[in-house]
Parts: sequence; structure tokens; C-alpha cells
Amino acid sequence: MPNRNEKNKRKELVRQWSLEQNEKFLNSLPMPKVKFLELFDYIDENITLDEDDFPSFRWTEKFLTANSIDRLLMINWCIQNGVVVTVKFSGILKILFNKLNSQIPIS
Repeated sequence: MPNRNEKNKRKELVRQWSLEQNEKFLNSLPMPKVKFLELFDYIDENITLDEDDFPSFRWTEKFLTANSIDRLLMINWCIQNGVVVTVKFSGILKILFNKLNSQIPIS
């Protein structure tokens, strides 16, 4: 059975790995984290469940254009990462980003 010191070392390794994974994820984002949070709010305010093209990138594209963000880069990132922007997805990502906020400052 591992002693207390070994358990603490393992916990620290897991914590470091988790922080590295969070940083790796944030570095892969095609726009600043703050803009993602603004995008989620924008989608929440505009998308409805009964839209003809639901789910689609329509509201994402409008937000990106209005904020002069490279739309193709963002949409390619979403497709490569299996992202479909829906109300449910937006809520899940908000939870993820809020969790990351507690670990990594917004830049």
C-alpha cells in the first residue's frame, strides 16, 4: 500500500497533468477564451429550438463577422473538434469554460 508521501506525489502529478491539458486546450482555441464566452451568450440570446436550420453555424457566423474573427478558422476548428453549436452544447461549454476560469486566468 502506498504511503502518504507517494499518494501526495501522485495527486500532484495528476494536478499538473490536468493543468497542462487545460493549457493545451486553451492554446488550441482559434480565438481568445473571453470571445468564446461572449459567443455562448450571443448564441443563447438568439438561437431557438424550432429554427429551420437548427443546429447550424448561422449565429456563430454572425457573431464572428460582427467581431471581425476569422470565420473559416473558427468553423474549421469546430468541425475538427466535433463541435455542433446548439443550445445544449453552448451550456456544456460554458460549464467547461467556467471550470477553467477557476484554474486559469482569462487572457
